[in-house]
Amino acid sequence: MRIKTFYIILVSLIIFLVFKFLKTPLYDVSGKAIILRGIQNKMYEDTSKIIPISGAKILSVQGKVFANQRKQSIPISEIKSPKKSSLTNNEGIFKFKLPKGEYTFFILIEDQAYLNSFDGKDYFSSKLIESDTNNIIIIDTRGVLY
Repeated sequence: MRIKTFYIILVSLIIFLVFKFLKTPLYDVSGKAIILRGIQNKMYEDTSKIIPISGAKILSVQGKVFANQRKQSIPISEIKSPKKSSLTNNEGIFKFKLPKGEYTFFILIEDQAYLNSFDGKDYFSSKLIESDTNNIIIIDTRGVLY
């Protein structure tokens, strides 16, 4: 009877340890969404303003996302990769808990995912997440005159 109990406890412990070590860790990922407004031209006085985007929906897409003809947005229906969303606070800060991998972060505007940043290889810029990260900046430049 004691041997049977011992084996049950041993098997339970092994199963617990296997699940603990195979569980994918989640990393704290945060950043800021901002709007850039004004004129950015050396011929004129720089009147640009940086404004945090409050209450915006931020989309985290697993992997790289193809930028169709280098447009600044893509319809959400065209993104087939897994997605998560988060809302920005009053300071434009957003937060996610994500497993290790490569992600592309967008501002959600109606049914479009907006990002005015490209990698030079026909994709939107993406970020490799391998640890806790707090340096993601998404800039909405639609209101800037150059």
